[in-house]
Amino acid sequence: SQTQRRLYSDADIERLRLLKRATEMGQRISNIAGLNHEALEHLVAEDMGYATSLYTQSTILLEESRTQEYLAICLQAVKDLNPTALQATLERAATDLGILMLLEKIVIPLLHTIGAEWHDSDLRVIHERVASAQVRSFLGGLLNTSNRGHFGPMLLATTPLGQQHELGELILAVTAAISGWNAIYLGANVPAGEIVAVVVQTGALAVSLSITFPTNDPCLPEELRRLRHYLPDSVRLLVGGNGAWGYREVLD
Repeated sequence: SQTQRRLYSDADIERLRLLKRATEMGQRISNIAGLNHEALEHLVAEDMGYATSLYTQSTILLEESRTQEYLAICLQAVKDLNPTALQATLERAATDLGILMLLEKIVIPLLHTIGAEWHDSDLRVIHERVASAQVRSFLGGLLNTSNRGHFGPMLLATTPLGQQHELGELILAVTAAISGWNAIYLGANVPAGEIVAVVVQTGALAVSLSITFPTNDPCLPEELRRLRHYLPDSVRLLVGGNGAWGYREVLD
């Protein structure tokens, strides 16, 4: 300029920004100074994509290592019949990994592993019972702290009459609460009439059921039909669990 100041256009500033980014990613300035704008953009995008890919792979491997470590500690606490150590490890994992990853990567695999090793005689029935009791208590605490109360739409979580396994439904209730639902857990083995009564009283928008046992319960199909018949049409009925597909015909 007339006052001896050097002026840069927006295009000049953008080019300098791209050159700086490229050199930060390891490119030599002598190799890239002559590139046009489009070539610089392409080079930076490629470098950023590569760096992002490396970061993502590293993050996934680190998370997998941490979850496996927590899972191993939890399983050892179960084998040692040490519910206090199990509780403490689950709490640390929740803080370290977040609740959703804790549920997906630690709690669910832990329950599956306990079930498999129990059937393979590496664990006794008492190990499974102690672990289930502690996990149930832990999930109940998570539900209480995660729930949004009256600020979210209401979802009722339970298991139908004759279904005693409740941990899957507790996991769903916690997940729903984290997602913004007012999730209310009704316990296990609840008759259809009681579920309908709670829906009518609370105005719940959804009912979630967990079915674990296979198709050996002659009363359950009628319970499911009764529940759907008496629930308001606006209430969504969600059914999951390992045994749900055995009742596909009645669910359809």
